[in-house]
Amino acid sequence: MNDTAKLAVITARSKCDAEDMIHAVYVIIGRAATESGGHGRLRIYLTLITQF
Repeated sequence: MNDTAKLAVITARSKCDAEDMIHAVYVIIGRAATESGGHGRLRIYLTLITQF
């Protein structure tokens, strides 16, 4: 399961509170930034966050 799919699952299980959600998103961003060495995917995740 890739990071985007994980984010979708977390979103679907929205019984968790906002803090859990935000923490999970930041963890995923951190991984994406580390894997890609920076920018491409990170921009996508930042776009996703601004829509929450």
